[in-house]
Amino acid sequence: MVQSDTVVSKHALFGGKETFARVRPTGKKHTAGTKLMKSDEFLTHLQAHSATFAKAVATNEGDWIIKGFIDIYRQIYTVSVDTKIVSKVLELLLFPMFVDFAQKHALELELCPQQNFYPDLTFVDRRTAVKFAVDIKSTYRIDDKQVNGMTLGAFTG
Repeated sequence: MVQSDTVVSKHALFGGKETFARVRPTGKKHTAGTKLMKSDEFLTHLQAHSATFAKAVATNEGDWIIKGFIDIYRQIYTVSVDTKIVSKVLELLLFPMFVDFAQKHALELELCPQQNFYPDLTFVDRRTAVKFAVDIKSTYRIDDKQVNGMTLGAFTG
């Protein structure tokens, strides 16, 4: 049975680029006598933590902190607006923020075992072994109230 996803964070970054994370409980293992973290509690914690994400990827003026890629010959290649490149840069920059989130909330962080597998990140409650899946998506802003649609990608895993 497929459960509905919940949008975790939505922040305007990089001149209209949006980052979304979706959370879905993926396991129901529970150890008797321990407090069960529910998906709404996880969601609240992740939303609060996501307020720090912009600092990891942009200056106070909203400029990207990553300007391009450099090769071994010291040639710089500007980051394009291609969604695959932007999404990967976001993932790399936000990864330490997700590690910090996991540590603060007694969660283990598991990465996707292979590229293009769902989910991008799995958080496992150390006390109860309950799992929370987070998939990172990006899209463009249409205006200050709307975003363009997101592709779901290939579901594997």
